[in-house]
Amino acid sequence: MKLHGEACIEATHRRKDGKEIPIEASVNMVEFDGQQYFLAVVRDISERKEKELKAIEAQNLDPLTNLPNRRLLESQLKQLAGECRNKGEKIAFMYVDIDNFKSLNDQHGHVVGDNILTEFAKRLQDFTRQSDLVGRLGGDEFLIVLPGLNSREHVLSIARHILQVTSHSIDVGESELIPINVSLGATLCDSQELNCVRAVSVADKAMYVAKTREGSACHFLDIDHD
Repeated sequence: MKLHGEACIEATHRRKDGKEIPIEASVNMVEFDGQQYFLAVVRDISERKEKELKAIEAQNLDPLTNLPNRRLLESQLKQLAGECRNKGEKIAFMYVDIDNFKSLNDQHGHVVGDNILTEFAKRLQDFTRQSDLVGRLGGDEFLIVLPGLNSREHVLSIARHILQVTSHSIDVGESELIPINVSLGATLCDSQELNCVRAVSVADKAMYVAKTREGSACHFLDIDHD
């Protein structure tokens, strides 16, 4: 039997149960008894691909809060938008900011500031659903993306609940409680005509309106707001 070169390819294979898995195939052209044949050795590389994905995600997670950073959030948003388009669902965007965080950081120090951000991120994660996206945009600014909300009233109801669970004082150790206020801006988008950059911008503008109010507050702006 003679070998005539080798090629290695990656592809997707559908199992008998319908599940698709990634595979790697080593393909050779062989000669046997004067006839040429293709010889392929196929391996399931699901475990390897999962490790690669985790490594990529780890590189794109905020090291302090372990939330997705902008790059990973953009990638996850594309996938979520596609799923919502298929289901005909709307998507809510919420831009969240801790009021006067720089002053808190300057007053209590960076260690306390980091503790505040870490606990705040944990509260957001604990409240939101598995289908929602939560990411840190930078500093004390966070983005929450929630599929399946269908009206302004629905969005504002969820926003008020978020304020309730995130606005109470944060324990930073040694029995010290730091009171915080939170501003939240929200908008609601049709997934069929989704422009993520615009949605985030409108939610950001709504958040600055909320900041003009006393204490923790939320504000909603329509996606076509100028």
